[in-house]
Formats: sequence, structure tokens, C-alpha cells
Amino acid sequence: VNVSEIQLLRDIKTRWDSTFYMINHLCTLWPPVDWFLLMLTQKNITKHKMDDTEWFVLKDYEVILNVAHFIQQRMSSESQPVLSCTIPCFELFMTIWEKHARANKHIA
Repeated sequence: VNVSEIQLLRDIKTRWDSTFYMINHLCTLWPPVDWFLLMLTQKNITKHKMDDTEWFVLKDYEVILNVAHFIQQRMSSESQPVLSCTIPCFELFMTIWEKHARANKHIA
């Protein structure tokens, strides 16, 4: 399996988006992770291999958290965030989540 090198991430309890980044990296690495866990030399950890349903649930979490991540990035891109951009960002946040809810009934 050919995989590009990516940085190992740590969970940072004070930054919720570290969870988003870890889920995002893990979803990107789905095929190599499965391949690694199926190797004969990994028999002692094979029991931790996620099934397809678990991977799809993880992808759903990635979609959900991506909305909040996008809005946070938009809010933090301001050199001096002001209240006037808060309401439009919140409305955008709700619009995107409502759109996801209509498109993905299983996670609504």
C-alpha cells in the first residue's frame, strides 16, 4: 500500500478541532490501517480492526465536525473578530447543518 507521509497528531483536550483532525487523518488512512491490521505479524491487535459500518460512522462524524471546523476557521481568520460577523457565521453554520441533515437522513 502506497501512502503519503502525514504528521502524527495528538489529542489536545482544550482544542475540540484536534478530534476533527485526528478523525480526518484516520479516514484518509483507512485502507493502509486495515491492511496493517490484517498483516500476520499484527495478530495481537487484529481484534481492533474496524468493520465497514464503524468506518462509515467515523466518516459521518468527520462530516459533522467539518462544518464546525469550517466556521471556526472563518471566524478566526479575522485579525480582530467582531460581533457583526458572528451572526452571519452562525446562520451559515445552521444552513450547512440543515443541508447535511436533508442530504444525510441517517445522521440527522
